[in-house]
Amino acid sequence: MLARLYRDGGQIVTLGKPPILLPLGRGVGGTTLINSGTCFRTPARVLERWQHEFGMDISEQSLEPCFERVEQALSVSEVTPELAGANAQVARRGAERLGWSHGYLQRNARGCVGSGVCTLGCPTSAKQHTGITYVPRAQRAGARILTGARVSE
Repeated sequence: MLARLYRDGGQIVTLGKPPILLPLGRGVGGTTLINSGTCFRTPARVLERWQHEFGMDISEQSLEPCFERVEQALSVSEVTPELAGANAQVARRGAERLGWSHGYLQRNARGCVGSGVCTLGCPTSAKQHTGITYVPRAQRAGARILTGARVSE
């Protein structure tokens, strides 16, 4: 699946020290097709930084309806303890003992059966990637989807 779903077989790296593998999706849905499906809202401190550094007129309150609309479209919900598995339980116990905040991840999955191969393309189409959610909506609105096209500009 690396060769089929990842640009350049998943071998793209960033420049810098250390270089970091940069997974880029190659398919309808792009990188949302191959990511783990973790969804989180932009943290308040980041929004505040964008306000100060870039003059953006945004806040948690102003983005709340946008976040809710996207989360509904993507079927975002908290991972169940059963799907989180034993590793998550160990991390949770460690966080509790250290007095740290903790919780299960929010993911864009509907009907996940825990195959554990999210980054290789969900075999049951439970992960609600862009190709399943927004692309069909765009098509209904008249968009055409081109695959295998080379873009130069």
